Amino acid sequence: MYFIFLLSQYSIFVTGQLENDTIKLFSDRMCDPACTFMNKTLTKSNIDKFPNNCTTVCADFEILWFSELSEDKLRNAFKNMKHLIGNVHISETRIVKCDFLAGLESIDTDTNSFRIFEKEYFPEIGEITIRNNENMTELNLSSLATLNCTTLDISENGRLEKIDISKLQNLTRNGPKMYYMSPGVGIILAYLSPKFCIKFDEMEHFLSIENGDFSLIYANYCTPVLEDNICTKPEANCTRFFGDLIIGPNFTDQEKLRSLVSIFGRLVINGSDFENLNFLENLIYIAPLGWGNTNYTHIKYNNSKSYAVQILNNAKLEDYYFPALKRVRSDSKLAVTIKNNNEELLYNSKSCEKLENALIKEYIQVDGKYCSNIGTYEYLRDQRRMKRLIVFCGVGVAILIIFLIVLYCCCKKEK
Repeated sequence: MYFIFLLSQYSIFVTGQLENDTIKLFSDRMCDPACTFMNKTLTKSNIDKFPNNCTTVCADFEILWFSELSEDKLRNAFKNMKHLIGNVHISETRIVKCDFLAGLESIDTDTNSFRIFEKEYFPEIGEITIRNNENMTELNLSSLATLNCTTLDISENGRLEKIDISKLQNLTRNGPKMYYMSPGVGIILAYLSPKFCIKFDEMEHFLSIENGDFSLIYANYCTPVLEDNICTKPEANCTRFFGDLIIGPNFTDQEKLRSLVSIFGRLVINGSDFENLNFLENLIYIAPLGWGNTNYTHIKYNNSKSYAVQILNNAKLEDYYFPALKRVRSDSKLAVTIKNNNEELLYNSKSCEKLENALIKEYIQVDGKYCSNIGTYEYLRDQRRMKRLIVFCGVGVAILIIFLIVLYCCCKKEK
């Protein structure tokens, strides 16, 4: 309580006061007052107050166009900071090489409250935002491994070509859990330089992070190099396929796909004779990308009407479960569409649930029905079958009884 009072009193005398929620966060995390920065906006007039000798810093700060801070000043301020408690906003600055946060290992925000605007409730988003920095070409977050927030938003930096978030691993999504929100930490990489691209290793690393939502990556894959071990057509011992993998009626290369681990494109299985998909026994990741970014207000997705996984018109298919699949990355809410296959798939809730468990945000539809509905249809179908069986058995028993009565009467008459 004393710390809350101390922070509240101190915040009165500084420009850009901290929110009460932030002050409470600092108290809950037992922040050291000597390692706490009380200003909201970091500027050349207050940067000397930033606790640059602390490894754990409590600060909820923003760097804006009027901050007038050189990159050297920022490097000096953050040179020892490894753990930050609070939000970060870097917007509309003239920063070119953003490497002053390269030593930062963790960021812990708090968004467990709601604010009221115009009689509507909105969650207070615990974001880390780096946006609208038109001169920025590089962003170095190479030590950042742990995030407790809702969103890491790196967007609308039109010249940003290089981003290093290679250590990112431990993600926890805090804040309100609303039905329309992703359960994972949103990683937004959008409206950046046309030269910005995602490496294949990076995407596999992203998809290995359990609580990450990577559906808002508006970029293309980097041009493959020899070290990527990429194939663009089915080949024996190939583990990475780049492009859309189309499996049609006359497909005969199933054995070549047994080693496949990642598809950096869509998977389309259309009109095959397969009964199951066990030949994709090692497939773990499916992640299409493909954006044409012409300017900040217009983006065109090359596969805007498609899904990451399409299983269509496979009359003999009895099970569409992928034995090893863990993650499917998609730009749409419906990552997987399954239509016009074996009618029995309409009632196979286990296959649907197993596949859906491989996704974090996206959903599956089987002929327009979600997995949660398929179980109900399966139950109702089984009930109908049971009723028909009971009726059939009842009719059969009745016919048998009538037959025995007739037989008895005939035998008695003959005597």
